[in-house]
Order: sequence, then structure tokens, then C-alpha cells
Amino acid sequence: MVDTIRRDKMRIYRKRWEHKHWENRLWNNAKKNSRYKGRSFNIEVSDIIIPDICPILGLTLLRGSIDKNCNSDALASLDCIDPEMGYIKGNIWVISFLANKMKQNANREQLIQFAQGVLKNFSADFN
Repeated sequence: MVDTIRRDKMRIYRKRWEHKHWENRLWNNAKKNSRYKGRSFNIEVSDIIIPDICPILGLTLLRGSIDKNCNSDALASLDCIDPEMGYIKGNIWVISFLANKMKQNANREQLIQFAQGVLKNFSADFN
């Protein structure tokens, strides 16, 4: 019983800390990810700037969640502009988790082609 109460209190404390220090969580995940994928890594926590709004999808970005029912697609997510370069200064930005999932490992040309395809095939929906 006491261990369960301690675990619950620690879980709440950890969630509150993550909410306040989301940049640290993003940095730690990026470091692990770069090691796993064998990509460059030279960023610092101070290089991670979380905007209020996702620059791609316009969602209000969240910094972690204390609530289980939060919209995980709106979580602030660290992304490499050019995935091949890795997590290096000048090659990162923070976008929503949903935008990051959509972007995945596509390069610039593939993203432009994707956007043009969406505009071409769904243009009737935009009028």
C-alpha cells in the first residue's frame, strides 16, 4: 500500500517536472535516437526552442501532459530539418508530434512532391 502511494506520487512528480522541462525530455530522446541511428548530435538543451504554435499544422503545442487524455498529436516534438544531418545546431526545430509523424524521414524534395500531390488531388476540396 505504501509503495503504491509512493509510486503514484513519483509518477505525478515526474509528469509535472516533464511539463516544466519538456526541452530536457526532447534533448534526451534526441541523444538516444542519434546514438541508435548513428547520426550526428551536438545540440544543447538551450538550442531547443518550443514555439506556442506548430509551424506546419498550426496546432497549439503542448509540453508534456499531466492528463492521460491529452491530445498527443499536439505534443511538442523535436525534428531534424534534414534527417541525414542528424541533431546538429541549425538543423532542428520543434513541431507537433503529428507533423513529425507525417514528415518522418522524407527529404525536402519528397515533402514538396507530397504537398503538390495533395494540392493536385484534393484541390476540389479547397474550393
